[in-house]
Amino acid sequence: MVIEMSTSIAGQLLTELLGSPLPDFFHQKIRLTEIDSRIRDFKLVAVLPLGTQGPIRFTWSSLGEEKYWNTVITDIVGIEKTDFLEKYPATCRKVLDTDGKWGEIFFDDLHQVGDDPNLVCRVYSLQGIEVSRIRKIEEPLREKLPKSIVFHPHFLACLSLGGMWCVRKNLEGDLLSVLWISESKWKQNIPQVQQLIEGKALPEKWMALKNLMQGYDLEIYPDGIEFFLSGRIDLSVAFL
Repeated sequence: MVIEMSTSIAGQLLTELLGSPLPDFFHQKIRLTEIDSRIRDFKLVAVLPLGTQGPIRFTWSSLGEEKYWNTVITDIVGIEKTDFLEKYPATCRKVLDTDGKWGEIFFDDLHQVGDDPNLVCRVYSLQGIEVSRIRKIEEPLREKLPKSIVFHPHFLACLSLGGMWCVRKNLEGDLLSVLWISESKWKQNIPQVQQLIEGKALPEKWMALKNLMQGYDLEIYPDGIEFFLSGRIDLSVAFL
């Protein structure tokens, strides 16, 4: 069954954040029915730049359409470079993070299904090359973070809210970012984490996105904030 953009939650979400016409990838590859039925399960997550310039992105998971997702990734990477798709348990979360042109492929939640309880995610380029790993940590302030991160208002607010902390490093071991994961779907602290964003300078599109999703009886909330040493800050927005 074909669902039009105008009658689909996912279609309206994509159009609100990316404009019309959509980038070819989202128009041609994203199956709206699969997202609408799993919108609360991180099937599609918006990634907004927070206080910095950058493209709006989406993460699209394989949940409920693993075979189709693998086919799309194979088309992007090239069949001769897709051996890495078979390396990970079927129970791990597979995600494409993209703005329609640039992208990365994540094998996520490995700490729940693998042998290493601290290895959360392995990240690949669209050329099928592993580029970084994300590991769980206990104390973010023990990491060698620049003052621009340590004293950032959003970082300080995240410290006060709890949640899970991770670091992303390249394969040489260089620190790339520190990542806060709110775990709000399970902690049920949506108002508090919304205030984390709304109590400060709002990212572009936040209120438009909030108003749109409330029309479907959905709340938006920060699923995670990633603070890069380069100065980039990514806000991942999920729906509940």
